[in-house]
Amino acid sequence: MVHTLPDYTTKYKMTKIFGNIDTGELAARLGSIDTFDRRGNILWMDDFEEPIMRWLDTSAANADVMLRASYPCRSAQNLYFLTNNVAWSFASVQKLFPYPLSDRLGFEFWFALEQDTSYVELQLVIDNGTNALQWRHKIDVSANQLEVYNHLGNFDIYETLPNNILANRWGYNVFKLAIDMNTVHYIRSLFNNVEYDLSAYRPQSGASIGNYYIDCSIILRTTAAAFSHMYLDGFIYTFNEP
Repeated sequence: MVHTLPDYTTKYKMTKIFGNIDTGELAARLGSIDTFDRRGNILWMDDFEEPIMRWLDTSAANADVMLRASYPCRSAQNLYFLTNNVAWSFASVQKLFPYPLSDRLGFEFWFALEQDTSYVELQLVIDNGTNALQWRHKIDVSANQLEVYNHLGNFDIYETLPNNILANRWGYNVFKLAIDMNTVHYIRSLFNNVEYDLSAYRPQSGASIGNYYIDCSIILRTTAAAFSHMYLDGFIYTFNEP
C-alpha cells in the first residue's frame, strides 16, 4: 500500500503500486506462456503440460519426439526431440490448423539445444485452394546462421549469430516468424531480443491440393552422423500481427 491507502485507489497519486493493469498484463502474471513478444492475438497455444502430446510425430526412422520432464523452461514438461545418429536424420512434429482469414500471422516457440550438429526449422505450408504457399525459417546451428526460404526454393542467409549462442540446454531461445497473407510476403523474424525485417522475401508457391489449411511443422535435423537433441517449451499461434 502507498500513503496508507489500498492499492486499488484512483483518488490519490501512487508512486510504487498502480491500481489498474490491462488484461494482457494480468494474464502474463497469472502464468500465460505469452510473455516475450505479446503482439498479435492468440489463436492457439501449447505449453506441453497435457498428459498426451497434441502434435503428430513425423520423425524419421529411429528418431523420436516425446513429452518429457527434463529441463523445462517453465512448469513441469516440455517436448523432447531426438534424432538418429545418421547424417540428415530428423525429429519433427506436425500440427494442422484450419485456413484463417487473410491476415498477418505469427508462429513462436522456445527451444534449447544440446548438440551443435543440427539445424532447427519452422516450416509452414498454407493452402488457399489455389496455391500451396511454403514458408520456411531455419537456424543453421553449426554455421550460426539464420536463413529464410525464398520464392525460388532456396534458403537465403540473412544473419550470422555469435558463436556458440545456441548449444546450451540451460539457455532457451525464442524463435518467431510473422507472415502476411494479404501481401503474400514474410514480415519479420524474431530471435531472442533481435528483430529482423523479412518483408523483401516471398514464399515459394506450388500447386494446391484443394484443401484450405495451415500445415505447421517444427523440425530438428542432424547434419552429421551423431545424435542431436532439442527441448521445446511453449508454442504460440497468433493473428493481427502488426
